[in-house]
Amino acid sequence: MRPLKNSLHGPLLRLFLAAGVITAAVFSWLVWASWTSINIAESVTARTVAFEELDGKITYLDEVLTSSARLAAATGDARWEGRYKEHIPILEEAIANAMSLAGATSASSGATQTNDANQQLITMEAQAFALVRRGQNDKALELLRSDDYQTQKALYSDGMDRFVQTLHTALDEKNNIEIRQIKLSLSAALSAIIAVIILWSVIIRLLFRQQRRLTLLNRELERATAAKSDFLASMSHEIRTPMNGVLGMAGVLLRTDLTAQQRKLTATIKHSGETLLSLLNDILDLSKIESGHVKLEILDFDLKKLLDSLEAFWASQYQAKHLTFAVEISPTVPTLLKSDPTRIRQILFNLIGNALKFTEQGGVKITVSLQSAHDDDLELRFSVTDTGVGLSKQAQSTIFNKFAQADHSVTRKYGGSGLGLAICRKLVKLMGGYIGVESASGQGSVFWFTIRCLRSDANALTEDLAPAPGSGQIEIPAPAQNLRILAAEDNHVNQMVLSAMLEKSGCQIDMVGNGVEAVAAVMRCHYDLILMDVQMPEMDGVTATAKIRALPSGAKDIPIIAVTANAMLGDREKYLDAGMTDYISKPVSFEKLTEVIARLDLSVAPPAGKIADAATETAQQDPPYEKTEYLDEPRPRMPDRRRNRR
Repeated sequence: MRPLKNSLHGPLLRLFLAAGVITAAVFSWLVWASWTSINIAESVTARTVAFEELDGKITYLDEVLTSSARLAAATGDARWEGRYKEHIPILEEAIANAMSLAGATSASSGATQTNDANQQLITMEAQAFALVRRGQNDKALELLRSDDYQTQKALYSDGMDRFVQTLHTALDEKNNIEIRQIKLSLSAALSAIIAVIILWSVIIRLLFRQQRRLTLLNRELERATAAKSDFLASMSHEIRTPMNGVLGMAGVLLRTDLTAQQRKLTATIKHSGETLLSLLNDILDLSKIESGHVKLEILDFDLKKLLDSLEAFWASQYQAKHLTFAVEISPTVPTLLKSDPTRIRQILFNLIGNALKFTEQGGVKITVSLQSAHDDDLELRFSVTDTGVGLSKQAQSTIFNKFAQADHSVTRKYGGSGLGLAICRKLVKLMGGYIGVESASGQGSVFWFTIRCLRSDANALTEDLAPAPGSGQIEIPAPAQNLRILAAEDNHVNQMVLSAMLEKSGCQIDMVGNGVEAVAAVMRCHYDLILMDVQMPEMDGVTATAKIRALPSGAKDIPIIAVTANAMLGDREKYLDAGMTDYISKPVSFEKLTEVIARLDLSVAPPAGKIADAATETAQQDPPYEKTEYLDEPRPRMPDRRRNRR
């Protein structure tokens, strides 16, 4: 069960998206408002400056007109009249422009008085210019100095001052309106930004709350996952212990003189036990893959030897059903590869076993081709083609799901748990490939998968791939005669199994029920080998091993083999690190036990850990429920169905 990682989902995700849209809109509005405010501010400033310039210009033109009339009367020069007439339209234009900037009209305060006085002044100044043209300069000067002229001049100046003040007021009001618009726009934008900040603070608070909730859920899931692993480990141990008695005793019986009927019944018991154990291994395998605990072991291996071992293993079973079995490797496929051969073998075992189960006539063919190649990086395609019953389109869509069956009827002809192809799919994905099927009802099937791997070379291939179990390529030697063996086992049935297996081989075996008795026995007597259970009362096997290794005498170098029902990932490494020499998981078969004993050089007792490297084959024979297996099929009887996987 994987931890939850995504905090955004459902209503919170919608709120997050809505906040993002609102934020974008608010910032767009803020940009527009800022740009508009800048333009308005520039317009107000330009208008104010222009009005001040026009105000000064009007005052200047008034002085020019008055001075032109007086200078004409004083000097008698008629040219001043021309200058006078030139500036009158300029003054009128300046007044009109000022009124336009201020947004005022001719009815503004002071405008009527100013116009009347201005007309009187223009009339009197025109009379003065007429007198100048007739040479009557004194009379013209007298007219311009008269009380009536001065009165009209005062009325004009007062009216012009009030008119200009009115224009200033109108301009200020117009500017204030636009400044208020700027303030209102910026205030609204600022309020929107504050609202967005508040919204995001709420979202962040909700995110933190959601994150805390997800953290708690993750912890609960981790506890549930740990509880699940503990449960599986416990169930594995508790089931393997009695299964050791069932399969062990059945194996011992099969090595005695039995009638044909008795041998058939005993073989049925052993076969049923192996089927039950295989189902347990399937469940543990799938659980381990789903929890993400499976790690690929990348090794250099020979693909041809791997396929030859598969062919040797399955040949007899296909011959028994009168089926053909062939293996074909494309010439473009290099045989020396770097990948995980154990996983490739496991996938092929599932697919080949499936083909055997569903094929009654014809045969099965394995083909390997090169899908693509980039330097040393290869993609291989494996195909398992059969002439069996085939699959319908509906069955093909669900066949790789857990517990999926092509036939769900109560009269199912083919058994199985429906886990094999689900395991294959997950392993193929782990190896960077894909898996699929091409089939039709009654026309056979082609199950294919691809994997990513690397090209290897002969120098990197340090060890040969071990043949498949039952392939006939390994001779299992009998253990040395007259070995004195100490077995520490608290289960009475398992004691009987070990005794029956070893005594029949001519070994002398002493039984103890816990670690305390095992240490005491080693201190009393010399033993050639110790078979150590792990979970025992009073003192467990790991503690007993540590105490034996700490003994001052030569007893500390006695080979100790862990014989335990603990078969979870990492158990083997844990026991080897604790000082044990080798590891066997229950149920223990005669072949497995004798092979491990025969591999030890008991003429010179090895120190702890020295055998660990040489014991790689045993680890492949019996890894923590990482085994080659059939796909969802009751197994035919095999001497040791999980041996020699590399």
